[in-house]
Amino acid sequence: MLDVHPPHTPTHTWKDFFIHIATITVGLLIAVGIEQTVEVFHHRHLRDELIENVRTEAQRNTDLLTVHLDVNIPNMLWGRSVLATIRSAPETNGSIDLTLPTPNPEFSNKVMTAPERNVWPAAKAAGTVIFLPPALAQVYSQVDMQAEIDDREVERIRDASALLTRFELTTGIAVAPGKKLHLTPAQRDQLLVAVSTQTQALFDLLRRDNLYLRTSEGILAGVEDTPGMIKFVGKEPLRINQYR
Repeated sequence: MLDVHPPHTPTHTWKDFFIHIATITVGLLIAVGIEQTVEVFHHRHLRDELIENVRTEAQRNTDLLTVHLDVNIPNMLWGRSVLATIRSAPETNGSIDLTLPTPNPEFSNKVMTAPERNVWPAAKAAGTVIFLPPALAQVYSQVDMQAEIDDREVERIRDASALLTRFELTTGIAVAPGKKLHLTPAQRDQLLVAVSTQTQALFDLLRRDNLYLRTSEGILAGVEDTPGMIKFVGKEPLRINQYR
């Protein structure tokens, strides 16, 4: 004969069931909420870190590009004075004798270093740019575009300088401040092409350096959208404009 014992735990009712489900649901919601809160703070940290890194790089580039202008504006002006000297030199008995000008008093021996372009490309590769406000991301992208074009202008000046170097190698004539030159008409024409190419390429590079400098200064000034950057860049003439 079997003994029937009452259950040790009370029988679950529908109320108990729904309370249990509600408890689980609330727990899941709390867990998800905590996870999302942590993620929001993490994204905010990544955003703030990116902004700070962009500003730090902009400050370094502002200093570097200022040096570029200090050094290369006198170099460009010297190139123009060389062109004027060559053009005005008379031809006598099938040859041209001239003395190249010396640098103007603003000539600088400061050491130039290439601007840095690391933060924005790295942020694009890592995908952290999505944490920025779209308008600010566009401003940073525009500044990076200035850096990219600046790099291309540097390649142009290298090619132009190579043209002048080839002239020196093929003729044995050194082109240097204060140097006395004895040229044939053909050599004079070759030198005009080489110096004019280098001088124009240097002016184009300086203009891009100046734009790059101004946009970097705009970042440091807290510009956060494209209209603001256009206004900031245009509020005063570029330093290079007076040498057009």
